[in-house]
Amino acid sequence: MLVPHTISGVALGIWLSLGLLVPSGLFAQDPFAGTFRGDGLTLVLRADGVGGYQGEAEEDGIHFQVEGRSEGSILRGSYAFQGQTAPFTARIDGEALVVEAAGDRYTLYRAGGEGVGALETSVSSTDTSVAGPPGADEVDHPGWGLRFRIPSGWGVGEHEEETWVLFARELPGFLVVSELELESRDALAQLLSGEITEEGVHLQPEGPMEEVGVSGMMVRVTGTLQGADIQGYAGGVVSPHGPGLSVLVAAEAGSLEAGHEAAALALLQSVRFRPPPVEGDADWWRARLAGQRIVRLSRTSTQGGGSQSRTTVTLCRDGHGGYMWTYSMSLSVDGVFANNSDQDQGEGPWEVAIRQGQPILIMRLQDGRVFEWTLAMEDDRIHLDGNQYLRDTSPC
Repeated sequence: MLVPHTISGVALGIWLSLGLLVPSGLFAQDPFAGTFRGDGLTLVLRADGVGGYQGEAEEDGIHFQVEGRSEGSILRGSYAFQGQTAPFTARIDGEALVVEAAGDRYTLYRAGGEGVGALETSVSSTDTSVAGPPGADEVDHPGWGLRFRIPSGWGVGEHEEETWVLFARELPGFLVVSELELESRDALAQLLSGEITEEGVHLQPEGPMEEVGVSGMMVRVTGTLQGADIQGYAGGVVSPHGPGLSVLVAAEAGSLEAGHEAAALALLQSVRFRPPPVEGDADWWRARLAGQRIVRLSRTSTQGGGSQSRTTVTLCRDGHGGYMWTYSMSLSVDGVFANNSDQDQGEGPWEVAIRQGQPILIMRLQDGRVFEWTLAMEDDRIHLDGNQYLRDTSPC
């Protein structure tokens, strides 16, 4: 979480730690890092900064571990499932990522960067409420009580907790959105009017302050990032309900365009706040569960054999979910060996409801089945029907 004197420094530190700097240029977007979706496949790749990638893939509720290495515009790698591996290739084709595996071909697009429509008419400068479900080009954070619109032509490259890194298809540089812990507009003005210095980051205001609505401000900045000269715009919006939001859009010196300013201004104007959820209510649970994959393992053993089951529940932020259950058993008696295995899986939307004060996780599978689990949180561990589930790496 950002403290008042670090409107951009911590966010930039997170950005740098994501491995998005590549040798071809300080602000070049890694074409393979991020979340991609299409043709029923979701692929999440994280760069290690030296040409390697690791991540996850999901198709029809089945999840795979993925690793690979780039060779120019082609990434060659392998995916693993239940101890078995198989090769795949991915190549850049315009705005698409074309993946070929096991004789199948998938055309994927970066999440948040495809089909983003033009920005709607500017919202009222005095209305900071949120109504209705989020649009396809909006980011909604229920636990924070925040919603904002992704500027036209931009897409989310990386997301980590309360920080989003956006990239444009036709503009250099980046746009960082992060939490801002300020309680007043005056405090925001004081922050933006001074120098911002963090490890490897130095920014100073350049030009007059611009007001954005009744609780936001923005200013042009210049400075250095990891020794490179940059220009950009820094701004923020103060929330009446808690943490506000900060924005920094930047590019290498000499590469800043009017589109950068327009993107920062449009995003700040789109910000909407609402009171954060009360602990234990449906919104609170949705915020805690969204973006999670939770797993429960169960083992039994007897003389000569044993069994193992694994239940995986995936709860994506967009409301889509997945369920998978696998079971295996082996038995050996008097030299006779037997084994058995079974599995069940499905996907569909998930939601949280409160019944007689009890939170219930509901998943409606596409085959018509409905799964329900009672929810509880103990020692920061999620429990379904009284059974503890462990957090796993989520593909969404």
